[in-house]
Amino acid sequence: MCCRRCSWRSACTARACGRAATVPRLRTTSPRTPCASRTSGSVECVGGAAAGGSAGAQPARAAEPRPRHAQAPRARGHPAPHARAGQLSVLPALQLTKRWCTARACGRAATAPRPTTTSPRTPCASHTSRSVECVAGAAAGEAQVHSPRVRQGRDRATPKHHKPEDTLRLTHEQLEVLIGYVGAECAAANSAEEARRCAEARLPLLLRCCSTPHALLAAALSAHPLLLLLLYMKVPKVAQLVRECEQRGCSSAALRALQQPDAALARAARASTSATDRVSHALLTALAATHAHSKDMTQRAWRLEALARAVWARVSGAGARALALCGALLRGLRAEHARAPPHAHLLAALEVLPDDQLLADHAVEELHEILDCFLQIIRQGGGGGARGADGGAVAQRVGALLRRYAAARPQRAAPLLHKHRDTIAASAALASACAGASGGGGGGEASSAPAHALLALQRRTASPDELACHLQEVESWGVRLGGGWGGRECAASLLRAVAPFAAAPHAPLRAAALSLLARLLPAAPDVEPGLQAIMECLDSNQPEVAQSALDKMAELIVGIQEHAGRILARVFELGMKSRLPTEVCIARCVAAINLQRGC
Repeated sequence: MCCRRCSWRSACTARACGRAATVPRLRTTSPRTPCASRTSGSVECVGGAAAGGSAGAQPARAAEPRPRHAQAPRARGHPAPHARAGQLSVLPALQLTKRWCTARACGRAATAPRPTTTSPRTPCASHTSRSVECVAGAAAGEAQVHSPRVRQGRDRATPKHHKPEDTLRLTHEQLEVLIGYVGAECAAANSAEEARRCAEARLPLLLRCCSTPHALLAAALSAHPLLLLLLYMKVPKVAQLVRECEQRGCSSAALRALQQPDAALARAARASTSATDRVSHALLTALAATHAHSKDMTQRAWRLEALARAVWARVSGAGARALALCGALLRGLRAEHARAPPHAHLLAALEVLPDDQLLADHAVEELHEILDCFLQIIRQGGGGGARGADGGAVAQRVGALLRRYAAARPQRAAPLLHKHRDTIAASAALASACAGASGGGGGGEASSAPAHALLALQRRTASPDELACHLQEVESWGVRLGGGWGGRECAASLLRAVAPFAAAPHAPLRAAALSLLARLLPAAPDVEPGLQAIMECLDSNQPEVAQSALDKMAELIVGIQEHAGRILARVFELGMKSRLPTEVCIARCVAAINLQRGC
């Protein structure tokens, strides 16, 4: 990187060497980095200075070793393994100068927009090798932050809760160029699977550069559909950012790529993992875990079930990807026929899924095995499903799920119905479900809500006592049916009908509406009506209305955790402006959220 006469203990000399290393060269080869291929000056700077030179530079260093006084001290902390590539030249200079001039100059040279005939979103295949070198150079510059001596100014171990920073600080144009390089690297892959693995390997670098929502939006708008889909799988809020963007002309195209992926992208989505998959797996495992029967554990299981339904109802594809684990848990618990609550909770999570996810081609086989497990559980429990009214409710809900399966896949469901014909004949709920499926009825997602009660709630013309009775009727129907509430569409219509009564001045009507609202929120795909109802209660000038919402807030916030910060901020403001006891409410809400996060 510099000559023998250079004093490495001088900060000025090191900075001058860094500037000299980043100057674009006009000739094709260099005595320092002899290379047969033709590369530009910026790529040579990145490949030689940041990554330690090209392959041809190694013999030159072996023939002409550096003097003893020019060797940089070795870090004694915990350097990352992927930071060794840059330790040969750039990292020792940074350790001496404590400056980022060289790294930033290399990053700017690597990601500088260049006038080409092709778009950076889909670069030509001839530029693939250069693109890979530029991405490698940017990754080497990013890896320099893992050196404790550079980042902290001294040789010390990395703190436990250290949050990495965006040291490259790329502009939106440079970020688009970097995404174009990643797209070129994926285009040079031999197969679709190799391209997906290549894109997933570059995702940490892109997410490191997208530290702000604006940068994340710029990356989403310029990404290839495959990279955009993988980015959405890692950060689900990308869809919301694209939906809210109205100033960029390509926002609609990016949104369509997210909402309507083709067959190749759908296969890539099923083969990839999402940030919500770990949440789904933790919740399902906690629901199926063995625990002693107590009131506290029952409440905990209900909250876990509510959170699982909320994740599956609002994140597209989360439930379909977790069907395999759900089936494995059911097969493991099949022998324990007396433990109906875990099966009921898992069944409630399945009822939330729409037909296009639950009955898709790739999920039909797993659904067939799940229904087989449920029917064996009902047979071992003795006709009714288990003990008491809970077993009959489970059998009724299994019958509703079986009706959906038989209506969508009649040929695939025929062997299953024939195998369990004795169990179906012994259960009235299963027999009615199979009769409705064979007669051609029952193509909906689940049993529909009471039509008279729903119509009365939508009209809002009855007296408060009658409306309270209708709310109780709907709630009792939902408890008998389970946590699915008749599917996504039925739960959304019920939420829109019930939300206006949460701030009613009539106390019984308000209490019934808040109780039903707490049960509906985890199953609804759109929680905006529920959020508006909660805010209306907190902003009410009647203290009893706000107090009712505060008493029920711990149960309400479980199903609307994505807006928990906004709701708790409004509760805190209410406590500052009034005499209502909001401290207990905030403590209960935080405890409920921590219980959900810890499973």
